[in-house]
Amino acid sequence: MDKRNELQKDFSTENVKYLKKNKRGYNDIAMRMGKTSVALLTIKELKCKKVLVLYPDLKIKDSWLKDIERLKMSLDMFTFSHYMSVKKCTDKYDICIVDEFPEMSAAQLNNVKELINNLNCYVLGLSGTVSEESRILALNELNMKGIVKYSAEQAIKDGIISNYQVTVHSVPLDNTKKYLKNSKGESISEHTKYLNFNYIIESNKRRGINNKFFYIQRNNLVKNSISKNKAILDLMKTLNGRVLTFVGSIKAAEKLKIPVFHSKTKDLQEFEDFKSGKTKQLAVIGIGGSGVTYLQLSHLIIANITWNEEDISQKIFRCMLLDYDDKIADIHILISSEETDLKKCKQALSMLDQNKIKYL
Repeated sequence: MDKRNELQKDFSTENVKYLKKNKRGYNDIAMRMGKTSVALLTIKELKCKKVLVLYPDLKIKDSWLKDIERLKMSLDMFTFSHYMSVKKCTDKYDICIVDEFPEMSAAQLNNVKELINNLNCYVLGLSGTVSEESRILALNELNMKGIVKYSAEQAIKDGIISNYQVTVHSVPLDNTKKYLKNSKGESISEHTKYLNFNYIIESNKRRGINNKFFYIQRNNLVKNSISKNKAILDLMKTLNGRVLTFVGSIKAAEKLKIPVFHSKTKDLQEFEDFKSGKTKQLAVIGIGGSGVTYLQLSHLIIANITWNEEDISQKIFRCMLLDYDDKIADIHILISSEETDLKKCKQALSMLDQNKIKYL
């Protein structure tokens, strides 16, 4: 039995002991460790006959189906439901698995909370990136405490996954060429337009006016930044091997002139080709950071960052840290040089080892 399988067995045994006493709990297990396999082993040890699996993304369901087949378990035991459809789950179950529970919206959380309160069965939450906020949410809203915690750093020490290095590139918004138009149709720079949004946002804050529209516009400006797009292209020229790039919009992705995958992509062949290792480059928008296993990558570029530390960790660990091979996962993050973006980046990277992050 290898180290990964040995740990999976240990974790499932911990789950069984805890759930028999407390009914509810969650696992915070590093991605690539096999949290789905741990859950399935737990189900086997508890001798559950009817299982409900709640998930946020169809790709996660696909991952369950593959592991169920691999472990030769009966698919008839399982009922699957997206978080948005839990009100349809009216049957009785022995256990409810809440996969990637930190990804629930407020409305989905209320529906899941109501469901599991009515089920009166074992409840096991799963994630590989549980922030402090999600830990408190799990405890206060779902009455789930942590059972198993196995961090990415521990997985690196155990030789389960490879080490990583994050390089943050600060890219100034264009301040010379006149690409953009203001409300009067006059040409202005990206930097000037950004400052205008800041001025409006701060002014509205003082007057108690909702800033949602201007936050979105400022974010869109950074997402589609001409200077950032050029920086991505320049960076890609220096990288060899397989490169996965997360960008903020279809518009930005198309400028890279490489295959693109997003929620409205109808032809999935290019995505499947990249995932299986047949092609070397892919740009992804909004999805592809969870519930997907990629053949070993050489580099990861993240050009659109959010405040959500779980989101960025999902991208980094799921996409880059595969089987241990003495290589260091090479991750590049591109942000604008504006203070707001830097603050957002530091918040997003707060779950990572800060000694492995280099700011340029």
